[in-house]
Amino acid sequence: MKKLRPKVRKYAPVLAKMRMVRRLREALKRRERRRAKHPYYADCLHLPAPTHFSVSETRHRKNLLSFLRKLRTRIAVMRKPLRIDFRPTQRMVSCGTLLFVAELDRCIRSVAGRVRVSYQGPRDKIVAQVLQQVGITALLGSKRRQDGDSFDPTVRHWRFATGVHADATKFDELLGDFEGRIAPALSQSIFKGVTEAMTNCAQHAYHEPRRDGTNIRDERRWWMFSEEVEGNLHVAFCDLGMGIPRSLPKIDESAAPGWMGMLRDFLSSFKPTSQEAAMIKAAIEIGRSRTNQPHRGLGLNQIVETAKVRPGSRVLIMSNHGAYDLEPARLMTEQLVQFDDSIMGTLIQWSMPVQNKDERNGANDGDDPHR
Repeated sequence: MKKLRPKVRKYAPVLAKMRMVRRLREALKRRERRRAKHPYYADCLHLPAPTHFSVSETRHRKNLLSFLRKLRTRIAVMRKPLRIDFRPTQRMVSCGTLLFVAELDRCIRSVAGRVRVSYQGPRDKIVAQVLQQVGITALLGSKRRQDGDSFDPTVRHWRFATGVHADATKFDELLGDFEGRIAPALSQSIFKGVTEAMTNCAQHAYHEPRRDGTNIRDERRWWMFSEEVEGNLHVAFCDLGMGIPRSLPKIDESAAPGWMGMLRDFLSSFKPTSQEAAMIKAAIEIGRSRTNQPHRGLGLNQIVETAKVRPGSRVLIMSNHGAYDLEPARLMTEQLVQFDDSIMGTLIQWSMPVQNKDERNGANDGDDPHR
């Protein structure tokens, strides 16, 4: 056997690595050529996911809603195979992620397995964990699962639920872990807000078609997240119904005399360019719903009032083009925003601080008169 010169021995590992990389690249090219000839891949649209899943920031909101329109058109209208590419995704905010889960779940349910929807995994490790934690990978047909206990702390506490009824057991599944960490009055307020949102969804959020061009016969479904991040409990609730700005004017005048006059008077003090945002504020302050029942329509008011008395809380309500943002830390500042694009539904997000175990024990120790 010929003995290698010292210089050749020095660079042999580098050359071997280069040859291996070249062979892998050639193998990938051959696989792509074979895929291109397959009927599924030839007819499959590769749809890049947005870099940020968020609907509260104008720039990211526009990109996400454009992505969701293409998703609905491809799956529910054209009924063609789709491959979602998550490689560009860098961040998944709870509000945008929940809206995406709701849209994807709705489209996949509508085709009942007759359209293949797959995905290309993300490059970002945290994004990959989020996709598994909230069930997106399972929804897209993946059976591979990573141990959730090894997930990043900002991900492993996410909870997800969906349903078609005002089912209080779903609330317990999401928030049961926080028993004893939220004051009973606040816990009751959250419970009332969530169950009212569920009931609103079951009774009249889907009273009219969504007008998204899919002709899907919507079931009265809602979707919900909860998570704890850095001592704050976040709850997000979403429905894909007609939205608050469309539902408020639908109240029967004969069943609620003077309702339309009251609504017109309320909206007259707001600019025409912010009417949908003003509708959300009207729903909070007037506290009515299409059913005109005294115990209905109070969920939004309950959530907002709870946030006002709990330091460090925040409420964000988005419906169609409008948004209502309340952050008591900013001296009870209410911000109304009218966006150019509609989410075609309602998304309620609120947060409040909670105590961890050490803080609770510390508080109890401080109250002990024998210490």
